[in-house]
Amino acid sequence: MLAKVDGSPITQSDVDTAKSLLPAQYQGLPDNVLVPALLDQLIDRRIASLAAQKAGLDKDPKIKH
Repeated sequence: MLAKVDGSPITQSDVDTAKSLLPAQYQGLPDNVLVPALLDQLIDRRIASLAAQKAGLDKDPKIKH
C-alpha cells in the first residue's frame, strides 16, 4: 500500500494501471518522476470520488447518464 484515503488503499498495482494508460512518451519517464505524480493524481481522484459519493452525486440520474 502506497497511500490510504479515508481507509481506502492505493496500491502499487493502482499506480501501475495508471501508468499503463499513459501515452508511450510519458510511460518512459523515470519512476522517481512519474510515480509521485501518478500517486498524487490517484489520491486527488479518490478524494473527489468520496466527496461526490458523500454528496449523493452517485445517485443523481444526470450524473449516471
